[in-house]
Amino acid sequence: MPSPDCALLTQLLRGKSVANMSETDLHPLLPVAIAHGVGGMICEALQRGGKNFAGWEQLFAEQELAAKIKLQAAVELSAALREQKIPAVFAKGTALTLSVYRRLGLRPFNDLDLLLSPKNLQAADELLRNLGFALRPESLGNPTEADYVREKLPGFRVCVDLHWGFTGHDGFQAPVRMAEDEIIQRAMLESGVLVPTLEDSLLFSAANLARKCAEPLMLVVDFARMSALGPQWDAVISRATRWRLRTPTWLGLLLAERLCAAQVPAGVLSQLAPGGCRERWFRERLQLDELWRSDRHKEWRYRFLFKLMCLDSAGDMCRVGLSLPKGALRKLGLIRSLAANLPRDAKP
Repeated sequence: MPSPDCALLTQLLRGKSVANMSETDLHPLLPVAIAHGVGGMICEALQRGGKNFAGWEQLFAEQELAAKIKLQAAVELSAALREQKIPAVFAKGTALTLSVYRRLGLRPFNDLDLLLSPKNLQAADELLRNLGFALRPESLGNPTEADYVREKLPGFRVCVDLHWGFTGHDGFQAPVRMAEDEIIQRAMLESGVLVPTLEDSLLFSAANLARKCAEPLMLVVDFARMSALGPQWDAVISRATRWRLRTPTWLGLLLAERLCAAQVPAGVLSQLAPGGCRERWFRERLQLDELWRSDRHKEWRYRFLFKLMCLDSAGDMCRVGLSLPKGALRKLGLIRSLAANLPRDAKP
């Protein structure tokens, strides 16, 4: 059964009136909002209605400060990368904060996700070390990224996930083929930081939604916010098809309609919809009460079945099956990551 918490938070995300809402009503919902990364967005909705509730305002201020520190590092890194002529783009939370939300504190993000070409990995590693970032050795086995950390201000660590790919060639996203070089070439400058175009950010979000089982719900709000900015839908559909991301793109937009009353052109949804049993599976199971749960990713039907359902075709499912031995070999250390030869002398 849907809980009152779900209904109240959904109303706020849909822009409903807050006139009759009191701090007593909403304070117990703060942990739910934090778990789903939507506390800043709820606070914004309250502020628009003239409500300034202490707990929500404090959360917003904390997220604003954290974002400011991370974005200062992103500006520094972006300038250094341009100076060294290393093409790279900041994606996911960094990009969405700068180009979609445009107000610090609204959307939390943990790391700076930096995407570049594999051929520039060594140069980027050297640049990061020169700027005081230390490589985290435990990340060297990752097939798509290496992680770095710096703590200039005590208590405020800045982590950089250095990606040479966004989806791996083994596992549940093995069929996905995002054109990273294209994304970097199309990048635009926002407040001193290179970020993907709106259309490419939407497809980053689609890949992320599939990987994280549509949890937390800030991933769904991202789709609503991007849809409101009017992306070039023909480009979205074309790239989603080419990159094997049609189903998670459709799903993100569908859930944005349900959760946030997003306005998505009907023709866009119909062109992206997977159809058949997969479409029915998503429509029947992902109702609002199910979406507000914060432990879905622990269940087998999400850890495995959801991710399979997010693939675009039966052929893609076969590719996942064929990729599993490679993933097993990588975990056994028999296949080396691209970052395996990076020096390990620095300590986080």
